[in-house]
Amino acid sequence: KQAVESGLLEQACWTLRSLISYLEAPASRIAIVTFNRALHFYSFHPGLGAARLVTVPDTDDPFVPCSPTTLCVDVADPAYSEQVQALLDQLPSTCAEVAVEYAAGGAALKAAVELVGSCGGGHVVMFHASLPNIGIGALKHRDDLKMQLSSKQEVTGAEDGLFTPQQPAFFESIVT
Repeated sequence: KQAVESGLLEQACWTLRSLISYLEAPASRIAIVTFNRALHFYSFHPGLGAARLVTVPDTDDPFVPCSPTTLCVDVADPAYSEQVQALLDQLPSTCAEVAVEYAAGGAALKAAVELVGSCGGGHVVMFHASLPNIGIGALKHRDDLKMQLSSKQEVTGAEDGLFTPQQPAFFESIVT
């Protein structure tokens, strides 16, 4: 919801559309995953006018729902470039229709890393405007004043500290 309201999603889509023409093979493969309370993958098939939406509702144990070759496609290939461009044009208005306060960012990150790994490697670029608050990798707001005090003064335990990572095992598993 915040990504749509702030204009982040529209700006990210505009930026991706403008950069696509500069991509050269083999670095011209792209996959798009959006998320709210579920993960939304977009499957591309030659001959179709638009990408197909594939939803994964399980944010506690996310997975890649179909063949990586249909999710991660070469935008330099004319069979896919129009579908990718159309999807980037439609995403801001499509996502604006669904106002959800949940953000399964950790689950989306895990699934995207698995997808890129199954395609032979690459980069995951994630745009998000709110704290991941549902599913694996969910984080808690740290607005509590006692967390802002030094850990020796008022904080009762190291796991409660402001500078102590939340869910370190999850994030370590993402980078390895």
